[in-house]
Amino acid sequence: MKLRRLSIDRMPGIDRPFELADLGEGLNIVVGPNGIGKSRVCAAVRALLWHERGIGAAIEDREFSARALFAHEGDMWSVVRNGSQHAWQRGGVDA
Repeated sequence: MKLRRLSIDRMPGIDRPFELADLGEGLNIVVGPNGIGKSRVCAAVRALLWHERGIGAAIEDREFSARALFAHEGDMWSVVRNGSQHAWQRGGVDA
């Protein structure tokens, strides 16, 4: 499964909404100084993929809103999470 796009609308540690898009086919590396959100990006992907894991012991679900687009074996998968609401689609159809 390859991450194609990640949008974070609301998350502790993220001051304003942002999107990672146009990710390459191979390895993508996020670099920067401490405190800019590199670990938050990883936590957001983890929370989108595994709803039951949450986004951190000290973070409430209601404080999280994000979405992502993944490619897997020729299919496009999208996931949206807004608080505890978590929904997947495969090729535009609920999955």
